[in-house]
Amino acid sequence: MTALKALLSPVTHSRASIPRNGFPSLFKLFTTSHPKSMSKDSDRARLRDFIHGKCKSGKIDLDEALYFFDYMIHMQPTPPISCFSILFNALLKNNHSADVISLQKRLNSAGLVLDLISLNILINCFSNTSRVCDDFVVFGAILRRGFNPSVVTFCSLIKGLCMEGRIMEATRLVKKMVTFGCRPDVVTYGTLIHGLCRTGHTIVALQLHEQMVNGNGKVGDICKPNVVWYNSIIDGLCKDGFTDKAKELFSEMKGNGIPVNAVTYNCLIHGLCCVGDWEEAKSLYIEMLNQGVQPTTVTFSVLLDELCKNGKMNEANKLYKLMIRRGVQPNTYTYNILMDGYCLVGRIHDAKKLFVSMEKKGVYA
Repeated sequence: MTALKALLSPVTHSRASIPRNGFPSLFKLFTTSHPKSMSKDSDRARLRDFIHGKCKSGKIDLDEALYFFDYMIHMQPTPPISCFSILFNALLKNNHSADVISLQKRLNSAGLVLDLISLNILINCFSNTSRVCDDFVVFGAILRRGFNPSVVTFCSLIKGLCMEGRIMEATRLVKKMVTFGCRPDVVTYGTLIHGLCRTGHTIVALQLHEQMVNGNGKVGDICKPNVVWYNSIIDGLCKDGFTDKAKELFSEMKGNGIPVNAVTYNCLIHGLCCVGDWEEAKSLYIEMLNQGVQPTTVTFSVLLDELCKNGKMNEANKLYKLMIRRGVQPNTYTYNILMDGYCLVGRIHDAKKLFVSMEKKGVYA
């Protein structure tokens, strides 16, 4: 058995997300017989446009990806593995991790050997589908085949461990990276910090952050926190009710020249609303506008929720109209907040009108 077959054997009996029946008719045609147009220049041109255009821009859908995967696997000569990697990466970014795992199995069956980039993508997919044991099977194959694991490899492994709540193992893995010739960078620590925050270890994440900011030898000099890093901790602090500390971190972030984005404001506004500090939440929203940061559906929904819970439906209605004027589209959650608010104050007719308006706009509960 080859190293690659050994690598993928744990996946053999897993449930693929691609349905056995009910493929799109066009894709089914290509999986049951070799398309006659395989060698046509026009089809090859379409493939180039798909791989180097749509895949790299991320604008693909699953049916189209399956079509071109089957096209490539039947081509003679077979395209380089890098073409498959580009397709797999696009699918990964579009939340089709389980489909990538299934397609990688087909590559294995066709005798194609994965390179380090493809193996890193596979690790990321296993992490996204909570299959960390399979992650480390792939990691073992990387080492056996003489590849040097990269920071990308370790970040995916750390993410997978964090998603399963295995924080101590994730922390140990960060420390072990240097033994493989990899130095943890801002993305590595950001991944660990995000994992700590989402599993309720925000204070530990904050301590790690402070070590980095205050300097921790060479590592501290390299790992300057970025916006994603700050957002993870601010969000965690707000969810744990430590809004004062979150505000301190927000000020530190701005003082360090880290650009504040809509996610930062949304986390803090939501945290302030949760502790009933409406005036400060509103003040932060105004600051957001003054700084030229575009409010999102989440921003408006959080503010509307606070107004509606307190029965301030006239203010909520004004804010809703402002949302529409600014071109921010309400979603189902936004409409539900408003309808609940109207019902809370006995304005059932207004709730019904909003429901009809929602359906006309193609938003369904």
